[in-house]
Amino acid sequence: MTHTTTDRINRVTRHGTPITDQQRDDARRLLDAILDAAKPFGLTLDNFDWVADLPGICIDVTTL
Repeated sequence: MTHTTTDRINRVTRHGTPITDQQRDDARRLLDAILDAAKPFGLTLDNFDWVADLPGICIDVTTL
């Protein structure tokens, strides 16, 4: 089952202050940019899932 980056960002939950729509959009755009940069190396979000929660990381850095 394939999920879009929007789906993956929307599934991220964090405790504390609610994540705003703008922060979610920023995180999705960051995730898309990282994945675009990884494409020439043959990497996808599935590869990152083996070692890190990249959507969660994108939320974390955009809500600092």
